[in-house]
Amino acid sequence: MKLILTTLVVAFGSAMIPFINIEAYLAAVAAAIQDVGVWYVAAAAAIGQTTGKVGLYYAADWAMRLPWIRKKMATPKWAESYARWSRRIHEHPNQTALLLFASASLGFPPLYVIAVLAGQLKVNIWLFVTTCLVGRYIRFLVILGAADWFIHLFQTWF
Repeated sequence: MKLILTTLVVAFGSAMIPFINIEAYLAAVAAAIQDVGVWYVAAAAAIGQTTGKVGLYYAADWAMRLPWIRKKMATPKWAESYARWSRRIHEHPNQTALLLFASASLGFPPLYVIAVLAGQLKVNIWLFVTTCLVGRYIRFLVILGAADWFIHLFQTWF
C-alpha cells in the first residue's frame, strides 16, 4: 500500500515539476513490485499524473484571465490566432482526442505543454481527463512491463 501511495504522490509531483521523472521512478520501482503488481502501480502513476495535469489545465485557464495576458490577447494578431486554434479544437474533437492521447501515451508532444494549451484553449475537461488517464496508464504499463521483463531476463543470465 505504501508503494501505491508513494507512486501516486511522485506521479503527481512529476506532473507539476518537469525535472521529476516518473518514467525513471517506475523503472526503479519495477524491481520492488513483486508483491503489488504492475497494474496497481501503473494505475496509481496514471491517476497521479492525470491529477497533476488537470492542475496545470486549470492553472492555464486561470492565467488566461490575468490582466496582462488579456491585454496581450486583445491585439488583433493574438486574438485571431487564439480564435483559429480554439475553432480547430472544438470543431475537430476526434483529432483533439488523438493528439491528447498521443501526448499522454507517447510523450510527444510533451504532455506538460499540451495540458497548458488545453487549459488555455478550453478543451473539454472530460475529453482531456479521459485521454490523459488512459494514455498514461498504457504508457506506464509498458514501462513497468518492459522493466520487469529486463529484470527477469537479467536474473536468468546471472
